[in-house]
Order: sequence, then C-alpha cells, then structure tokens
Amino acid sequence: MRPLKLELINFLSHEHSVLDFTKLDPVTLVVGEIDGNPSDSNGAGKSTLLDGVLFALFGQCRKIGEKRGLNLNYVVRHGTSRADVIFDFAAHSDIYRITRTRVAHASGKGRSELLLQVQHRNKWQPIPGDRISETDKRITALIGADHETFTNTVLFPQGDIWSFAAMRADERKDVVRRILRLEQYDMYQETAKERTRQYDQQLAVHDEFLQKHSSAKDDLIAIEHDTKVKEGVVVAVQQRLEIAEQKTELLKNELATLKAQAERKLELEELIKGFKQDVTQAVEQLDTISEKEAQYTEQLIIAKEEFERFNEEIKRKVGQRPDRQAIAIAAENNKKKLEQWEGTTQERSGVVFALDGRIKSLHSDVMRIERLEKGKCPTCHVPVTTETKACALTELAQQKGEQEALLQHAQQQLQDAQQQLEQFKSEEQELIQRAEQFNTYIRELRLLQERASNARQRLQGLETMLQDTQVLVEQYEQSAIRAQDKVQQTQTQLNKLEDVDENHFRNLSAEIGERSQQAQVLRSQLQDDDLQLRLLYEQAKEKRTIIVEVDKKHQKNIDLERKRRIYRELVVAFGKKGIQAVILENCAVEIEEIANTLLHKLTGGLVQIEIQTQRVTTTGTTQEVFDILIKSADRVAPFDLYSGGEGVRIAFAVRIALSTLLARRAGTKISTLWYDEAFAQLDGTGRNQLIDAFRTLSQEFDYQLVISHRSDLRTEFESVIIVKKQGDCSIIIQ
Repeated sequence: MRPLKLELINFLSHEHSVLDFTKLDPVTLVVGEIDGNPSDSNGAGKSTLLDGVLFALFGQCRKIGEKRGLNLNYVVRHGTSRADVIFDFAAHSDIYRITRTRVAHASGKGRSELLLQVQHRNKWQPIPGDRISETDKRITALIGADHETFTNTVLFPQGDIWSFAAMRADERKDVVRRILRLEQYDMYQETAKERTRQYDQQLAVHDEFLQKHSSAKDDLIAIEHDTKVKEGVVVAVQQRLEIAEQKTELLKNELATLKAQAERKLELEELIKGFKQDVTQAVEQLDTISEKEAQYTEQLIIAKEEFERFNEEIKRKVGQRPDRQAIAIAAENNKKKLEQWEGTTQERSGVVFALDGRIKSLHSDVMRIERLEKGKCPTCHVPVTTETKACALTELAQQKGEQEALLQHAQQQLQDAQQQLEQFKSEEQELIQRAEQFNTYIRELRLLQERASNARQRLQGLETMLQDTQVLVEQYEQSAIRAQDKVQQTQTQLNKLEDVDENHFRNLSAEIGERSQQAQVLRSQLQDDDLQLRLLYEQAKEKRTIIVEVDKKHQKNIDLERKRRIYRELVVAFGKKGIQAVILENCAVEIEEIANTLLHKLTGGLVQIEIQTQRVTTTGTTQEVFDILIKSADRVAPFDLYSGGEGVRIAFAVRIALSTLLARRAGTKISTLWYDEAFAQLDGTGRNQLIDAFRTLSQEFDYQLVISHRSDLRTEFESVIIVKKQGDCSIIIQ
C-alpha cells in the first residue's frame, strides 16, 4: 500500500488540512509551531497526521487506544459535530479512496460512516458494502494488514528504535513472541491438553464399562441354556393344553347340539303358537273385510241410482235451455233503437224549447209596442204612428200564431217520441229479466253437473274401495291358508325332534367344567413359563447388546488411544519447545538476514549481527532467549557493549528487520515508515547517525516521515512539513 493524499476535515485540531504524499521526498521531517513559536510544538497536531491515516484505514487512533473511556467522538474537532478523513492510496495497480466520517450527537452518542471507492477512468466509483464491518474487512484485505500488524510494522513510537535492541534477552523474546502472535500456539496447546483430558475421561469410562461386563459372553451362554430348557417345558405344557382344549371343545359342541335341539323344539312350539294366532287373526280380518265388502256393495248401488237421477235432471234441464243468442240479438237491437229515440227525443225537446222562447220573445215585443206612444219602432226602427203600430201588432200577432202552431206540432212529436222511448225502455227491462233467467238456468245446470260429478267420483271411489276390499279378502284367505300350512309343516318338524335327556345334559355340563378348570391351570402354568421365557429372551438380548457395546468400546478405545496419542504429541508440538521454537529460530534467521543486509549498507559491511534463540544454563539445561550478538572484524560481543553511532545503526537495522519480518508474514510490503520522536534520548552524534541511516534507507521505502518537536532539525532535512497551530486550529505547511 502506497499513500497518495490525506485530507483532514474537523479532525482533532485540524479544521481543513491536506497532505500530498506525492510531493514529499523519501525522508521528510514533520515539526510543529504554536502561535508562531517554533520552540513550542507539543500539541500542534503533528501526530494527528498519523492518527488520520489510522482512523481512515481502521476507524481507530492512538489516543483512544491508550486512554480508556474515550469514544470516537473524541476525534471531532471542538465546536463541530462532524469529522471527515479522506485517504487516497495505491494498491494492486489501482487507486483507492477511503472516506471515513464520525458524527457526534449532543447526547454523547455518535454515528460512523464509511465509503470505499476505486478510481476508474479518472472517476471515483463506490465499492458496495452492506455494513461498515464488511468494508473494514475489504480495506484490510487491500492493504494486507490489520490494525495491530500495521502499527507494529510502519509505526515507530518514541524510543522504539533503541528500546528493542536494548532489552534483556528474555524481554526481546517476549516482544517477538507477541509480534509473531505465538500466544495462539499456547491456546492451541491448551486446547490439545483439554482434548487429551477428555480422551482420558472417556477411556476411563470405557474401561469401567468393560471391567463391569467382562463376563457378558459367559452369562449369555448360561442364559441361552436356560432358555432352551424353558422352551421345552413351554412346548410340553402347550401340547397338554391343546389336548385339554380339544376335549373340552368336543364336549362343548355336544352340549351345544343338545342345547340347540332343546331351543329348536321350544322355537318350533312358539312358531306353531304364532302361526295359529296368524290363522285366527286372518279369519277375523276376513270376516271384518267381508262385512265392509257388503257395505260397499250396498253403498255402490245407492250411488249409481243417485248418479243416474242427476243425469236425468241434467238431460231435462238441457232440453229447457233458453235461446241465449236470440236474447242477445234482441237486446242489441233494442239498445240501438233506444239510443236512436233518445237522440230524437232530445232533438225534439230542443225544437220545443226554441219555439217556446220565440213565442215568449214575440209576446214581449207585442207588449213593448202596445206601451209605445212615440219614438221609433224597436224592431224596424221607423217612427211610430198609429198605422205603423197597428201594422206591427198585426204582423207580430200573425208571427206568434204561426209559432204557436209550430210549437203545438213539435210538442205532439215530442210526446210521440217519449212514448216510443218508454216502450223501448220497457222492452229493455224485459230483456234484462230474460237474461237474468238465463243466468239462473246456467247456475242451476252447473250445480246439477257438479252434483253429478261428485256422485260419479263417489261412485268411482266406492268401486275402487270395493275392488280393494275384494283384493284384501283374497289376501286374507291366502294368509289363512298359508298360516295353516305353516302350522302343519312346523308340527311335522316338531314331531321329528327327539326329547333331550336331562341327566345326560347335566353330566356333560359337569364334565365341561372339570375340563375347563384343568385347561385354566395349564394356561396359568403356560403364562408363568412364557413370562419366564420372555425374561430370559430379554436377558439374552440385553447381554447381546452389552457384548456388541463391549466390542464397540474396544474399537472406540483403540481410536481414542490413537487420538489421545496424537493430541499428546500436539501438546508437545504447540509448546514453547516445539513449533514455537522452530518459528522463533526461523524468524531469528530471517531477522539476521534482513538486518545484516541493512547493516551492510549502513556500515559498509563492517558489522553484522547473530541472533541466538537458546542458551545453555549453568545447570546444563537449555533456556529460550533472544540474544543479539554483534560480529565485527576483531570481536564478537553482545549488543549491550555497543553505544553511540554503531549502537544506533545496529538498533535501527534490527528494528527495521523486525518490521519487515512482520510485514512479510502478513503478506504485505512496507512502503511508508512513521517515526514519532525518534531522536529522543540521543546525543548529537547518535542523532546524526540516525539521520544518515534514514537517508541510506531512502531507496528501500517510498516515504519515511520523521515526527519531531525539535525545530533545530529543519536544516538537516531537505523536505520539511510544518504543522502550525493558531488558537485551536491546525494547518499544514508543505
């Protein structure tokens, strides 16, 4: 993994800072200033750059890991509620971007967000992940290291370069064991020990079972012998029981035959009695039905006479039937004449009324003219004179006479018409009476027909009843004959049956009781023997099961012994003198090779190291250690005897070799190293030697970032990053 760019937004003390790794030299110094004072750099935000990388990659930072009680809200800059870290890096020929966010809530709780992207054609495309944990695993796979491996390989805390080489041999061994995670083999060893204890317990249980059932095969032989003897006894008892049951069954059959014969005799006697009752009942019913037959015959004669009488009356009535059509035609003609004369009467009444009005009008004119003395005539409008008045009165009198004659003639015609109308009305009433008489005739005729129909239905019913009665008479006669035949047949069967000997019947019953008691005794004996035999079968089955289980336990013990032997070997193999010692020895060889390669560059091949992982004690035992011996041209001495520049180079080479080893075992390659306060506790010579070592290794690593609070080192490095803090806000000067 090669870093490209780091962007911090409201992260710890940085409001918005960007670190472009592509513009850095292979060795870069990181120093700080607070409020413009280069001497004051503690808390400026230098180490925040490393914390930003750790937060982006793993969602953690060193301060939270070191202090308990802090949660991720700690990374959010004071006065804000959201912190973002954006980290671009190259891995596996691709460029990736991680954006990790922390949102702090006022309640003290918070929410984390994570986005992983890959660059494709100069565009960022998100890599999907349902949960943050899934994306974290994808990031770990991309960079080839988890948080612990990453910090142990690329991060060199204050004093870490010198401290490992300066430790005691046993302390160095513990550090290497921890870095190599050899404690997992201790866990494997404990697991193997626990499995061994489990197998010991299982073998002990199996041995106890085998000891308890060691005589199972002999017991089975004895049980099988007893079973054969008991099976012979059971067969003999079964045979005796079968003979007894057969004899009892024969006696029961004979007794049953006698009982059946006696019951059959009683049954036939009861049948004869029943058949005789059937004969008596059939005769009685035949007498009753015969009486009904006579009654139905007499009623049938009466019904026929009544039906014939009704038919005669209907014939007579039909002969007297009025002519309904003539009545209807006369009524229609009379109706037309009546309507005609009603119109004539109304017309003539109008003429009379008009003439009467005209006469009254002429009389009124005469009266007015007679009273008129002068003026104009009201009818002809000429002046009135005696001559004109007389002339007018004469003319009016003449008109009045004519009108009165017409009125008299019209009244006579009206009177004739009224008389004719009254005559037609009288004829209409007569026709209505004739029609009513016809309706009465029809009702009487229908009543006669209904009575005749009822008489016919009654006659038919009586004929049907008489026929049914005659059928019943026939049936009862046949029933009486059949019942009498059954009496004779049953009596014949009864006469053929022999009388049952009561003494023989009692003797048979007594003998059956004795035989049944003998069979019951045999059944009880057979039941007991059968129960004992089943117990023997169960015991044999149980013994066979135990024998099978014994064989299984023997086979299981062989397998358990094999597994216990394997896990005992694993206990030794996983122990500190087993595979752990092999891993330490191999790692020591690898660290030697890496460190000597670096020392060859740092010292020109004048100094090499040798690591010993075992030491013989004064008592003759072997002790596991991690001794570092320094080999030069004139001597071989422990690291403790070296100081100054040589000691710094050796310690630096060993520490770099340890990080490289850890990275190799994780399947990754170190591209960037972070040194935090690497110059602490070093004098000027040691400081210069370490700077030279950094420069010498510039071809081995892409970037080496040296974080220091010493501002006087700025002139020693060509590439310097200054983290300036003004108030509570930090910025990067690159």
